[in-house]
Amino acid sequence: MLDALIVDEARNDLITKKIEYYLKKDATIFVFSCRIKHLEILQGIINITMPHIRTGLIVDKTSEGKKITPTEQDDIQRKVDTQEIKVVFGTTIIKQGFNVQPLSVCMIASPQKSRILVEQIIGRAQRQFKGKEKTVLVDFVDRKVKTLLYQFFYKNKKIYRKFRELSYDSREALEIKKQ
Repeated sequence: MLDALIVDEARNDLITKKIEYYLKKDATIFVFSCRIKHLEILQGIINITMPHIRTGLIVDKTSEGKKITPTEQDDIQRKVDTQEIKVVFGTTIIKQGFNVQPLSVCMIASPQKSRILVEQIIGRAQRQFKGKEKTVLVDFVDRKVKTLLYQFFYKNKKIYRKFRELSYDSREALEIKKQ
């Protein structure tokens, strides 16, 4: 089921349009997916449609098996800190010391079951940074796939309630903002 989601063109179009929307607001964005191939697809779309935007990929290794070294990960983190990179695509590697303060938007691009991981993703965006006014979490809600809706989204809503404002976007993305 998840493998079908990562190649869903309409879904990926929604995700990349949201990335573009927040880039226009000068956000620094973290896009999470549990599938490396999904992140590579999304990064490829952004690199083609917005070639002026620098992106980074933080994973253990690419879908072709290329290992991402700690030095490469540190370089990406430094470039995000200096805002040279505006969009970071990553998997569970974020649990391993990924600590960049400028992140203002986190997008959960694949259904996420782990409450702890969802809290870590939110925590990444909530770090304080000079000039950062708010944190936005965008969770792409798969309303048409009832299994995903009930197993993932409704359980995660308990975590999302920690945020003050909750709004649904007409294109089935959920945005949660905390000031």
